[in-house]
Amino acid sequence: MIVDLDRDRFALRPSYDVCVVGAGPVGMTIAAELLDRGASVVVVESGDVVPRASRTRLAAGEVVGDDRFGPLETKVHRAVGGTSWLWENALPGGVQGVRHTVIEPAVLERHRDDGRNWPYDAAELAALTTRALHRAGVVVDVDRLQPLPSPHLPGLDQGRYVFGPRRQFQLDGLGAMLARGATVLVNATAVALATRYGGPRDALDQVTLRSAQGRQATIRATTFVLAAGTVENTRFAWMLGSMLPGVRSNRAIGTGIMDRPRLTGELVLADDPPAWLAAFGLHLDGGIPSMDRFLVPAGPVRDGAPSCSLLPAPAPATSRARHWIERWTKRSLIAAPTTFEQRIADHVGSRTARAMIGANQRSYPARSWVYERLASHSFDLEWSAWPAHRAWRRTRTWAVTSIIEQFPHPANRLELSGRRDPHGRPLPRLLWGRPIERAGSVDAALGIASTAVADAGLGRLTWPDQGFDSVSSCHLMGSLPMGDDPMRSATEPSGRLRGTANVYMAGSCLFPTGGHSNPTLTAMALAVATADHIVATPTPLEVPVPAAG
Repeated sequence: MIVDLDRDRFALRPSYDVCVVGAGPVGMTIAAELLDRGASVVVVESGDVVPRASRTRLAAGEVVGDDRFGPLETKVHRAVGGTSWLWENALPGGVQGVRHTVIEPAVLERHRDDGRNWPYDAAELAALTTRALHRAGVVVDVDRLQPLPSPHLPGLDQGRYVFGPRRQFQLDGLGAMLARGATVLVNATAVALATRYGGPRDALDQVTLRSAQGRQATIRATTFVLAAGTVENTRFAWMLGSMLPGVRSNRAIGTGIMDRPRLTGELVLADDPPAWLAAFGLHLDGGIPSMDRFLVPAGPVRDGAPSCSLLPAPAPATSRARHWIERWTKRSLIAAPTTFEQRIADHVGSRTARAMIGANQRSYPARSWVYERLASHSFDLEWSAWPAHRAWRRTRTWAVTSIIEQFPHPANRLELSGRRDPHGRPLPRLLWGRPIERAGSVDAALGIASTAVADAGLGRLTWPDQGFDSVSSCHLMGSLPMGDDPMRSATEPSGRLRGTANVYMAGSCLFPTGGHSNPTLTAMALAVATADHIVATPTPLEVPVPAAG
C-alpha cells in the first residue's frame, strides 16, 4: 500500500515490526531484506514518489567554514529513490544508470589498524556487497570489482565500476516493495520522536509524521531504522539526545564528516592512444555496462596516503562555438526535461507527476540517441561512451579526473543550528572547521600517478597548481561512525545508535572513513548486515499503549 499523507485516507496497523525512515537506495535495501524475512515493514519518505522542488527544499541547512561546498539542499533529493535522482549516467540502450564499485581493501586495513576500525574485514564486506549488488540489479562477481596491480601502468592499481539501472531505486523499486507487502508513506516528514511508554528509557516507541499541508500521523514500531541520509540521520540522533540519557552522552555523534574532492589533470600522450584505454570508457563486459579506473596503489594507501581514482577520457580540441552548441544540446535534451518535471510536479497531483516522470524516462533513450549524434565531438569526463566514437583513437590530449579521499577530522562535524525549518525542527549546521586543501599528502598521491605514467612511457600527466575543481561529489559520509570503541564510534557495528535499544542508523553516515569510491554500494552492504542483525536479535519488550483518559 502506498499512502500520500497529504491527500489519502488510510488506516495504519497498531504497530509494525520495523519502521524505516527514508526510501533511498539504502532504505529500500533494508526494507526489502526485512520483507523477505516476513517482517511487517512501514517505509516513511519525506518526499513524494517523484521529486518535487518544494520537498527537496526541506533539506536546507547552514554550511559554515567552506564557501566552496555549496548549499546542502543541492546535495540530495527528497523522493522515493532519494539521491539516485541526481545520478544521470546514460547506459547502452539509453537506460539511465547508477555507478557502483567497492572501497579498496587497503583503506579498510589502514583504518582497522589505527583504532578507527571497520567492523568488517574485506572478505566479510565482499560477501555483504554481493547481496547488495543483487538489490541494485547487477549480476556480477564482486571479485571483479576488487583492485589489482595494473598490467598497463606499473606503479598503479586498476579497478572497475559496474552500472545498474537507476529505476531499480525509483518506481521499479517501489513496485517491488509494495508487491512484498510494505506500507509506504510519502510526503510524510518525521517531526517528533517519542520514547516507549512505561518501558526502558533507551527505546523509541513512535514517530510523528507531518505533511506539507499539516496533516499528521503516528507510527508505532518495535524497531526503527533511520535511512534518511547523512545529514538527516544526524539531526535525528541529536533529537534523540534531547530525550534519551544514553544518546546524550554519546560524544561521537556528528563527528568526522567527509566528502570527496575532485581535480582534473591533463594527460598528453607520447603516441596515439593504445587500444587498452578503451576499457576506461563506458563499455559492455559480458553484457554488463562497465568502466575501468586507475587507483593509487595499495601500499602507499596502507601507509597513510589518501586513496584516489584516476579516470582518463579523451579531450579533443573544439572551437568555442562548437563547445557552446554541445553544452546547449546537453542541457536541452538531457537536463532540461528533468528540471522541468520536478518544478511542475509541485503544481500537479501525484498521478500526473508520476505520469510525467514515466514519460520522461521512456523518452530518455531517444533523447540520448539524438544528443550523442549532435555532440559527438565532446566526451563527458567520466562515464561517456566515448569508446564507441573512433575519434578517440587519434586524440593525444586527455583529461584525467581524480576523485580524492578526505580524511575524517574532529573539527569537521554536523550539529544543530538555532534556526528552524517549516516543521519547527532545528536546522542542521555543517561545520567545516578543517576544510580540505591541496596538502602535501594529496599532491604526493597525485605525483605517484604522474610518475607511473612517465615511467611507462605513456606520456606526461600534469595537475593544476592550486585548488580543486570541486570539494563535493554529493556523497557526504561519516558523522555517526560505527565501530567497537564506544569512545570513538557513535554506532555499534550493527548500526545501532549507542544509547538506544531499538534505533539503527543506515547509510554512509556509518563510515568511520570514506575512501574515494562511490559509497552507495558499500552503504547498501552495511544495510544488509543491519537487517541480518535485526532479524537475529530478540525484539524489545512490547509495552501496551495507555488507555485513553
